Amino acid sequence: MSTVKSRDNAYFDEEIKVRDLIRAQYHTWPEPRNGLVISLTKDTLTAIFLPAIHQSVCYFTVKADEVKDGKWKIRLISFDDAWEMTVRSDDFADEYDPASTEDGADSSAADG
Repeated sequence: MSTVKSRDNAYFDEEIKVRDLIRAQYHTWPEPRNGLVISLTKDTLTAIFLPAIHQSVCYFTVKADEVKDGKWKIRLISFDDAWEMTVRSDDFADEYDPASTEDGADSSAADG
């Protein structure tokens, strides 16, 4: 299952919910980060994660348009009331063209 719906005006699947587990990698990060979804709107997902030092909690924000554009690789894991697991993932990295858009700073609130 895909996390992002509609190729024209991207938005996150309505089945995604707060407390879902996420594994995400922004195209500038050397490796993915594991986190927990804490906030979700139609086009923005925010997840918290523990940095390597484990003395604070950091967060990253994922935009549906950036997933569609190939800047993010994401996998979400949800559990229903019967503990049935649902896995959703998106990897549009082959569609990312760094020359076509001006790429700002990475969306993470923490760089490491």
